[in-house]
Amino acid sequence: MPSAHPLYTPYRALGLVCDGSVARCSPVLHRQGTATFLTTPVCAGRALHLYDVSLQLKLVSKPFPSAWPESPISCLAAAHDLTFVALGSDIAVLKRLAPVTIWHGHDAPVRHLFIAGDVLVSSCEDNRLIVWSIPSSTKRTLPIEGAILADITLPPKFELTAIAHPPTYLNKVLLGASDGRCILLNLRTKKIIHEFDSFPAAVTILEPSPVLDVVAVGLADGRVLLHNFRANETVAGGLPPHAVAAVSFRSDGTESLVSTDFSGNLFTWDLNERRLSSELRGVHAGGASLCQFLLAEPVLFTSGLQDNSVKVHVYDGLRREPRVLRSREGHRLPPTLVRFCGYDGSMMVSAGLDRELRMVSIVREARNKSLAQKGVEPRGRKAKKRRRADAGIERGDQRLDLAKKLPPITSIASNNLRQRDEDFANIATVHSELREVYTWRMQDGATHSHVLLPPDRPEKYQLAFRRGAKHLDSKNMKKRQDGRIHSYNLQSGKHQGTCLVWEKAHSSPVAGLAVDGCGDVMVSAGYDDCLIKFWDIHGRLRREGSIQTPTQITKLIWCTASDLLAVTCDDFCIYVYDASTKKLARKFSGHAGSIVDMNFDPLGRRIISASMDSTIKTWDLPSGRIIDTLLCVNAPTSVAVAPSGEYLASTHVNDLGLSLWVDTSKFASLSIPGQGDEDDDVTMLGSADGGDENSDSEQANKPTHDKARERGQAPTIEPLSSNIATLSAKPLTHWTTLSNLQAIKERNKPVEPAKKPEAAPFFLPTVKGIKMEFNVGDSDEVRSKIAKKAKDRKGGFGDAEDDDWANSEFGRLVAREQYGSAAKLLHRLDASGVDLEIQTLDGPNSRINAARFFQERLGSPEEYELTQAHLNLFLTTHGTWLAKDEGGPALLESLCLAQEGAWQKLRTVFDTVMSLSATFSGQVSPQNSWNFSTSGLYFTSCDFVGK
Repeated sequence: MPSAHPLYTPYRALGLVCDGSVARCSPVLHRQGTATFLTTPVCAGRALHLYDVSLQLKLVSKPFPSAWPESPISCLAAAHDLTFVALGSDIAVLKRLAPVTIWHGHDAPVRHLFIAGDVLVSSCEDNRLIVWSIPSSTKRTLPIEGAILADITLPPKFELTAIAHPPTYLNKVLLGASDGRCILLNLRTKKIIHEFDSFPAAVTILEPSPVLDVVAVGLADGRVLLHNFRANETVAGGLPPHAVAAVSFRSDGTESLVSTDFSGNLFTWDLNERRLSSELRGVHAGGASLCQFLLAEPVLFTSGLQDNSVKVHVYDGLRREPRVLRSREGHRLPPTLVRFCGYDGSMMVSAGLDRELRMVSIVREARNKSLAQKGVEPRGRKAKKRRRADAGIERGDQRLDLAKKLPPITSIASNNLRQRDEDFANIATVHSELREVYTWRMQDGATHSHVLLPPDRPEKYQLAFRRGAKHLDSKNMKKRQDGRIHSYNLQSGKHQGTCLVWEKAHSSPVAGLAVDGCGDVMVSAGYDDCLIKFWDIHGRLRREGSIQTPTQITKLIWCTASDLLAVTCDDFCIYVYDASTKKLARKFSGHAGSIVDMNFDPLGRRIISASMDSTIKTWDLPSGRIIDTLLCVNAPTSVAVAPSGEYLASTHVNDLGLSLWVDTSKFASLSIPGQGDEDDDVTMLGSADGGDENSDSEQANKPTHDKARERGQAPTIEPLSSNIATLSAKPLTHWTTLSNLQAIKERNKPVEPAKKPEAAPFFLPTVKGIKMEFNVGDSDEVRSKIAKKAKDRKGGFGDAEDDDWANSEFGRLVAREQYGSAAKLLHRLDASGVDLEIQTLDGPNSRINAARFFQERLGSPEEYELTQAHLNLFLTTHGTWLAKDEGGPALLESLCLAQEGAWQKLRTVFDTVMSLSATFSGQVSPQNSWNFSTSGLYFTSCDFVGK
């Protein structure tokens, strides 16, 4: 995942299950007490996932630091709640996937980690083997430098490839080499006990059997041998077609052996009959890296080396071959498209080079799944090619499953309006080299029955409206470069017609389509003709006006929130047009490569663009400047913004996961000055040199922002004028929490009442006797404290000194009429802190002073919404007392008048802005423009001619 940034912070990578193909790292299955867990490498060997036996994700580690840029995770080992990770020549020790320490001892990259009892055995490329001591109790703090029990140098030319610890072999391990040799090594004495006869091929795996002295030996030529190392003789053997990757014995009473090879095939051997019992082809595409049974259960865990999947198989009933009990899968090849879908915005759909359309959940990984392509038969494929593909399945070809899937997806469109309607599909996909558009239903998790296929010639109802239609030649039409726009009914899947009655909408291929929020107007963009045209959806007729772009258009999007059109062109620029006036509003340039994707944020104030120059840029539309640049390790291929605006998802080249980013401005005060790179250029409407006119002010403000950011504080933004009504820089969640604080408290109340403690604190005196009683009455000190507290609570509120002693800091500030300091205090505190300050106002004078403070704040145009939230909380807490006080009703009436006056001022500003916007955008004529009230109760006419 790319590095962090002030605006967007990396959150996590989604859609990853097992991604250790970079260093051929295998997952590890280990026990912790009575539970069994599976630890898998993800993020190209940069992080770890922890699953239970039900494949529920339990823990996610943070990505390992960049101290090992060229050394991803090469191997794993686990004991108890400790995980050992080989990173280059170092061994990182993690406790519950949290880093604890790093062990240094090897000078070359570590290639093997193995747990043998209470020690960890590690080997590196220079034939050096180190034995480390594992702490007996993980509650103790691990030593910074691991305790090395033995440092052994293996024989020359002995390239270690496999390691095992047979049962009852105390302090001894069995080592296998690439030349077929095997040796028995004593870790305590550092001596080689015996060197066995060489096997005919390289040893790839050693797995002890339930029978003493018998070990399964997997060879590179495909053979699996059961060898008795005490007698030094081979008991049995089998020959799969490919090199053996993993071997495991059943321990539930059934005498069988399971082996996997590097082609992803799974073989089951009957040890009694000494023959192959069952064979499953293509269980994991690209090879299997793990094959291990659970203890005393017929449950087998397997993981793929390259297909990003983990599967749990079960042997049940009379079947000799296993069936898949559960699985977790992701994209086998890098995804290229991602879009948010669903009502809550927590689901995404992604498409990749593996020709799959997958659903990915932000909240729960168990909801991830692949949408089935049921009943799909790719058109245009000949029977001979299909027979060849089927023959490839029997040969174990890894690429044969792609022959039965749709081509890669190039574009995705989704809508949630008819999502729960069984007759409607809510996802449509465009595929490369296909004219058809396939529809999908997210609820069904599969393709829909309708396939949208454009006709080769005009329909009968269109021929009646076109003269000379009978002279059309359909064969010549197929050869033409089509620029037509077709309309379909998603409920029936029928073709409704084309724009301009079979005329071409554009003289070149259509580069993009977009629809307004009401579903009445459609916009189309032509690639070569550089035109943006507007259409009536219902009549499929062209509307007046069009937009001419300077170069070829590659992508088009329409923001319904702000009614703006954004297009990307071949000159690596983004052009933003007003859909109403069809005029250029903004031009953003700064990318050094082609722009592959872009999106508006939900409010229509930002544009996020991804480019092949390995950057994701965020452009601010009101200011017309770049506000954020993400430098990615791999070039991005797609970006998507969540409907809530909190998350940003992206896909990258050579990355199997979906990178999820968090918008920090949604959760904290964040001010990003409008400063860009030197190469970034922004042209604003009405300003020929819009990118340079504020350069001096930017340089002047830059040190202030940098100093504030170094202190960990949000920089203060001063308004342009003292009369301007401003909102606070607080996030939306701050003042909405204050408005609903009472409901939040009710929701967070404990289910059970608080229980009385069994024993009192040690410092309270007790009475001697069988029954424990506290001696409160005889304690003069305790009685004096209680009396003093009661006296303070009973009276003395009129005294200013008593108020200062009992009040909160906010109460003391408003008592001294330091309203500015009080406002800064409330602005600095969070929601719970503001609630505590207002709740602890003590005494009539404090409440009256607080009411006067809010009356003064209502007359100020600053932080309007935050003042409303604070006033609401104050009246909810102390409003009843103010109503009962002698001067309370008059004070409340003055508060109401101040509130109404503040709203009238703000409403006047709203009316002026709406009237000016409607006039200058061309929605109304300047001679007869209308000033609409925000309440909708009145309107007035005004004339701007000559002003």
